Formats: sequence, structure tokens, C-alpha cells
Amino acid sequence: MVTALDASAPVLRIGTPLDAAPRYEIDLTLTWEGWAAGLVPTGEPRLTEALEFPQSGVAAASLAVSELFQHTRGDSRAGRRALGISLWEPDVPWQHPTAAGEACELLPTKLWLIGLGHLGQAYGWGLGMLPYANPAEVVLTLQDTDSVVEANVSTGLLSEPGDIGTLKTRVVGRRLEAAGFTTRLIERAFDEDTHPRDADPSWALGGLDNRAARKWAASAGFSRYVDAGIGDTSDTYYDVLVQSFPSGQTVDQAFPPVAPRTVVAPAYDDLVAHGVRAGQTEAEARCGVVAIAGRAVGASFVGTATAALVLAQVLRELNTGTACDEVTSFNLRAPEFTERVANARAVVVNPGFTNNLKPSD
Repeated sequence: MVTALDASAPVLRIGTPLDAAPRYEIDLTLTWEGWAAGLVPTGEPRLTEALEFPQSGVAAASLAVSELFQHTRGDSRAGRRALGISLWEPDVPWQHPTAAGEACELLPTKLWLIGLGHLGQAYGWGLGMLPYANPAEVVLTLQDTDSVVEANVSTGLLSEPGDIGTLKTRVVGRRLEAAGFTTRLIERAFDEDTHPRDADPSWALGGLDNRAARKWAASAGFSRYVDAGIGDTSDTYYDVLVQSFPSGQTVDQAFPPVAPRTVVAPAYDDLVAHGVRAGQTEAEARCGVVAIAGRAVGASFVGTATAALVLAQVLRELNTGTACDEVTSFNLRAPEFTERVANARAVVVNPGFTNNLKPSD
């Protein structure tokens, strides 16, 4: 908290202050309307801001932090432009009349979260933003085998320094139960023998960075499995790819073999080695961490943006019967170039839902 602002520091505005005139070099205002989320230079036209949808707030904030991060890195465009995304139709311009979508009247009550690292914790955090009137009726199955290590604290939204050494299932479960949710814990790896049973959630969200486990989850028999992946280098960490199954592509097409990547940044390798010494696999140590100017940085805002997009896909399918997109490709640096492929496969089994929502403020 400060009594005066440094004119050289970038400014983000939420709402309309008494003095709404732009006064700083980088002066941005967050805006939203329904499922559309945006960021505009202060003083430029905003969206209507009438129809509420919590995930658009998460998406707008993620884009805002991303934009300031890019500005700090020296991107001359960052902070001087309007940008946004529609979570309803990600490939439609965010200011288009259809981008706002429709009122969200149903929320899921049964979901399986596979992997509780950077993305998995962002899913849980995002679910906590939804207006459940009675969170206790929501049953979340949480699956992971790893414990929190130091590197997770900077990228995991539900992890704190005091959680180091504790199983992620216990950490995430404790935080979600504090929010009123009911949890079920699975503390073994998701493998080719793991399948949902009658009492299990039939919809699952994947936050895995293990290619084999992602393939197993995609072919495990869920009526809807949504998988997200993010880039893990200084050139790709803004990149997000969301895929859902069943769909028109096979699991082998969705997860083709790739050649091993060679990392050359010493600071990055040092951080990865530190994570491995602490008990992580190399893939886990790389999750959510990027090398920037020789320093290792946790890019949590990428996880929140990804979670907003994934949860919006689930909510749109639940509310409209339109299947989650087969593929959505998104980049925080250039969300205007988001691409998606519609999914022709319809959902047969509903995962459980509620229309018992908190009234809007």
C-alpha cells in the first residue's frame, strides 16, 4: 500500500476510480462482459460489464499480469494496446457482440483433477471462484503422487512454504475443503489400468506433463477428458494448447512422439537440478518455470489463464450441450490469434450438476 504512485511504474485499474483519466506511461483498465475478458489503455472504450461470469475476471487479470510482465521484459507493444479473449468462442474477436456468450446457470458437481501441480492447482483455484451456493455438494477427486517442493511454491496457487514435504493431494484437498468442497484423494499414479467406475466423476481435467499419463487419461473411458499443456521454455511459456476427448482425433494423433529438448540456460538447469535433488522428476521440476535473462521465474499467470479457458470449456458444454472444442490453441502474447477446432462428438453422460448458485452481488 502506497500513498503516491511512481509515474514510471505500470498501473492496472479495476473498476472506475474517481479520477479515471490516464496519468501514467503504462495505464491499463481491466474490462469484461459475460464470457469476454479484456484489457484496454485507460480512457479507451470498455465492455458493458453487466453479465457476470467469474472466469472472465480470472482471464482478464491473467492477461493483465502477462502484459505487465512482457512490458518489464522490454516488449514495446505490451501495455500500449487493447487485447482480450472470449471464453465462449475463443476464436471470435473479444469485442464482438457474440463473445459475451450466455448466462451460466449450471455448475459441475463432480470432477476428477489429474495432476496437482501448476495447472491442477489452478483448476482448483478457479473452481473456488465459481458461485456455488452449497459447495459441499461438489465432490472433487484429486489424484497425484508427489509432495510439494520448493519450486512448487512459486507456481502452485494452493501451495505455501509451510506445505513443502506434504503430499499435494493433502495440500490441495485441505485448501478446497476449507472453501467448502468435498474431496476424494487418490495417491497413486494415473496409469493404463486407471479407469473411472460407476461412482467416480465421468469428467476429468488433466494437468499432467507426462506424455504417457496424458495418453492414458485421454483413453481411460471418461465421457469428457480435457487436457491442457503449456510451453516450458523462455520462447514458449506463453503458449497454451487445450485438447478434449473423445473427439475426432485419436490419442496417438494428439500426443505424437517428440524428440528430447535440450536446455542451454545454466540458471534454468540449476533450478531443475535443485528440484530433482528435492525428489521431483525432471519433468516436474520444469513445470511452470521459465528461464528469463538468466533468472528462473514462475509463470503462475499462464496457469490461471489456462484454467479459465479449460473451466469455461467445461461450463459451456454443461450449459449448452456443445462439446468442448477438440483443440484450442492460445497464446497470451497474441490472444487475437487464438485458433480452435470444434468437436463433433457429443457428450452422453452428464457429470453431475447444480443450478443452486449464489445471487450476483
